[in-house]
Amino acid sequence: MINVHGVLLEELNDSELYLLLHIAKRLSINSTCFPKNETLCHDTKWSLKTVQKVKRSLIEKGFISVTPRQNEFGAHLSNMYRVETDLIGVFVSVRGMGDASEMGYLDTEGVSKNYSGGVSKVYSGGIGKSYSGGVSKVYSGGIGKSYSGGVSKNYSLEVLTSLSIDQFKDNNSVEKKFESEKSSFEPSLPPLVDAKKKEKSCAKKESLVFVFPDGFSDESKQLFMEFVEMRKKLKKPIKTQLAVDMQLEALRQCTSDEVRINTIKASLKNEWQGLFPDRYEPTPPKPPNPEAKEGRISQISNAVDEATQRNLERLKQIGLA
Repeated sequence: MINVHGVLLEELNDSELYLLLHIAKRLSINSTCFPKNETLCHDTKWSLKTVQKVKRSLIEKGFISVTPRQNEFGAHLSNMYRVETDLIGVFVSVRGMGDASEMGYLDTEGVSKNYSGGVSKVYSGGIGKSYSGGVSKVYSGGIGKSYSGGVSKNYSLEVLTSLSIDQFKDNNSVEKKFESEKSSFEPSLPPLVDAKKKEKSCAKKESLVFVFPDGFSDESKQLFMEFVEMRKKLKKPIKTQLAVDMQLEALRQCTSDEVRINTIKASLKNEWQGLFPDRYEPTPPKPPNPEAKEGRISQISNAVDEATQRNLERLKQIGLA
């Protein structure tokens, strides 16, 4: 299990904490490890440029130190990494303290050193000091969860480092992954529920009633229900009863059930989120326009007069008129 102090979460961003956990996973009892950059790239699924950038940030903030190494012939070896912070450690249960002490994992002297609020300093696996017990708010697991009363939430280091960086930033992914690794001695804590999300979830579960007006055939009813299902598959469901009633009212005003059916079919075919019956109503014939008729007659009469006048002029020219 891994314990992370709340101060660490305030000083590191997600990427820095993610890389620090991967380095901590490889530490030996003497608090050192020797991963190559390629190894860290493989563990984090990051590019070499990203690993170097985040690592440089951890060094500048003083959370790790990196020492170059060479062999006896002067050839470069992988760097030596050491975690320099006391704010991350491995959780050791009370039952395991004796075994941990014998193996050199626990500084028994450190257990008796008391800090504010009765917090004990525990040296865990040579990785650093793990603070837990009486802090007003303890953040553990690296995902920003907070519980008052000194109750810490412990996560397996293997679980945290097996996540991608996107999953690591997502609390839900960490929780799901952690369920299979939960310790038997961990207290059962109620889930933290956002009031707004809870209200939104309740709104989504509103029961919808479909009351079809008179004039709807079985086919049009079936098509409308298929339209509702299509909206769900498009992840744009009809959420309120008012929206259902307005859609049905728009279809009720269609001049025929055929128009109603064509309207719904068009929305299903094109995956439209709305219904547009006006597009499928028959176009009414245009009423006769007396003025247009009179204007046409006038145009014809004028054309005849002009033609007659031209013919008379031609006859005069040849001496027949």
